[in-house]
Amino acid sequence: MLSQENLVPALPDGTLALTFDDGPGPHSLPIGHFLHEQGIRATFFVVGRSIRETPKILSELQALGHAIGNHTDTHPRLPLLDTAEAVKREVAETHRLIEASGCQPPHLLRAPYGYWTAGLAAILNTDPELSRYSGPFGWSVENLDYRIGLPRDPKVMDSPIHTFESCCESYLKQVREKRQGVVLIHDWAADPEPKLRKQLRAGNRSLEITRWLIPRIKSDFKFVRLDELPAPTARFAPAAAPPLPAPAIQPGQAWANLARLPT
Repeated sequence: MLSQENLVPALPDGTLALTFDDGPGPHSLPIGHFLHEQGIRATFFVVGRSIRETPKILSELQALGHAIGNHTDTHPRLPLLDTAEAVKREVAETHRLIEASGCQPPHLLRAPYGYWTAGLAAILNTDPELSRYSGPFGWSVENLDYRIGLPRDPKVMDSPIHTFESCCESYLKQVREKRQGVVLIHDWAADPEPKLRKQLRAGNRSLEITRWLIPRIKSDFKFVRLDELPAPTARFAPAAAPPLPAPAIQPGQAWANLARLPT
C-alpha cells in the first residue's frame, strides 16, 4: 500500500541506498555496469517516456542486480492532474512498460518532483495492482545535479553557476555528515517541457558524478536497494515550497499532506 506521505527509510549507520531518476537514458547502463563492477546494487526510478526512447536497457540493468522503480509515464505534477483515471494511468502505463521490457517490477514508486498527497495514495490504492506498490520514496541526499552548468537557482538574479566540482563535493559532504541515507542522482531528464528536457539532458553528468563519488565512499558504507529494506516509516521533512493550486480531480477528494521535495 502507498503511504499518505513521502517516505525515506531510516537506514542503519553506514548504509546508503543509491537511487537514479528519470531514465533510462544513455548514461543508465554505463552507471549500472560501473556499480556492478564495484559490487553495488542501486534502484533506478524510470519514466515511461524514457523507456519508450530506450526500451532495451531495463532488462540489462535488472540483470546486473539493480532494482527498477516506477517514476510515472510523463513526469507530471501528479496533484494537478484532472481525474483519478489520469493519475492511475501515469503509474499503470510505466508499470506496463517495465513488465514489457522483461523486468519483474519490485513495486516501488517515486513521485515526480516529490509532489504527493493523501488523495493520490487513496486513488492508487483502490487499484489491485497499483496498491501493491510501496512508497512513494523520497530522498535525504541530493544536490541539484541536474542543474550543473546552469544557475543554481534560476529564480535568483545572478545566482552562481552550479559546477560539477561543487555538486560532487556537496554529495560527499552530506554523505559523510549524515552517515546514512537515500541518495538521489538523475541519470537522465524527463521533464514535460521539451525545451527544458533537452537542456537538462545536454548537461547531464550523472555517470561522472557516480564515478567520482563511489571511490571516495565505497570503503565506508554498505549499499542496499530500496526493495531490500523493511517497510519505511520515516517521513522526510521537505524544504518549504509554495503550495500547488487545488486540482480538479474528484469532488470532495481530500488533498492533504502535500509534500514537496527539492527537485
